[in-house]
Amino acid sequence: MAIPKPVCYFCNISSLFLQSKNFFECLLFIPGHQFVIINIPLLYENKMMISYMKYTIVVNCTENQQIERLLKQGDITEMEAMSRIKIQMNLFKKSDLATFIVDNSSSREYTQEQVERIVRLLRASKAQWKSRSIFLLGFVSLSVAAAAVYYTKFK
Repeated sequence: MAIPKPVCYFCNISSLFLQSKNFFECLLFIPGHQFVIINIPLLYENKMMISYMKYTIVVNCTENQQIERLLKQGDITEMEAMSRIKIQMNLFKKSDLATFIVDNSSSREYTQEQVERIVRLLRASKAQWKSRSIFLLGFVSLSVAAAAVYYTKFK
C-alpha cells in the first residue's frame, strides 16, 4: 500500500524534529547518565537511527489494543487508526529485531515488572564505557587538531 504524499511529508518533518529532540536527549549521556531511553516512533521503518542504538526495546500489545489506545489519544476514527497501524512494520517483526520486548497487553503491574527487569539489565551492563571512551577519544583528537591548527596559524 502506497503512503499518500501528505503522510510522507509529515513523516519527514516529524523525523527531523525527532532527530533534533533525540540529539538533545542523547546529550544526557555526557554528564554521566549510564543510559538514555529515547522514544523513536517508526525506528525500524525509517532505519535512520537504528545504527546508533546499542539496545532496542519494543513495546508489544494486540492490534485491538493498539486501535483502542489510538482512539483514546485524540480525534481519530477507527479507520484512521487501522490505517496508521497498517503502514507500520508488523509488531512481531519488530519484536524479532528488538533486544528487549515489553508485553504491554496485560496488567500495569506485569508491564512494570518487565521494565524494571530491563532497567536492571541495562544498569548491570558496562556498554556505556565503550561509548564514553570513543566520545572522549574523539573530543581529545579534535582538541589536539584544533590546537595544532591554531598554533601553526598564529605562531
